[in-house]
Amino acid sequence: DDVAEIIERVGSPRLTSMLDVATPFAHFEPYGEFLTKLKGKVSHVHFQDNDGVSPAHLPLGEGCLPLEDLVDILKKYGYDGYLLWPELRDPELYARKTIRSLKAILND
Repeated sequence: DDVAEIIERVGSPRLTSMLDVATPFAHFEPYGEFLTKLKGKVSHVHFQDNDGVSPAHLPLGEGCLPLEDLVDILKKYGYDGYLLWPELRDPELYARKTIRSLKAILND
């Protein structure tokens, strides 16, 4: 609610929000509520896995967040922006695994 209010009060098209998928998942907050409140104001999604008990950011496939279902939810609420995979560990070590995971999740 606070983010939506700040964006509305500032009134600039350059001010947007982002969705970090770990925190709502760990705190049982529905993504649909966030996406509804901030419709058209989410510029990117921090797309990583999560353990379901803390706001920890895990490499794709190493947690329990149903990422394919999350992509479906994002589409359902009209999100068509960027998915940002934050570098969590050694990129050279995890690059191929991340690419394989993203291809499977996004069906590309």
